[in-house]
Amino acid sequence: MVTNSAACVFASMLLSPVMAIVLGVRNLSRQCLIGLAH
Repeated sequence: MVTNSAACVFASMLLSPVMAIVLGVRNLSRQCLIGLAH
């Protein structure tokens, strides 16, 4: 049980910056597409 929760915390710590980077890249690319379209 303890190892499972620790693994969950570790996975969330690893995934949160990855998700932030992915969202940032998507937002940035969307802004670039909007800038190119206009």
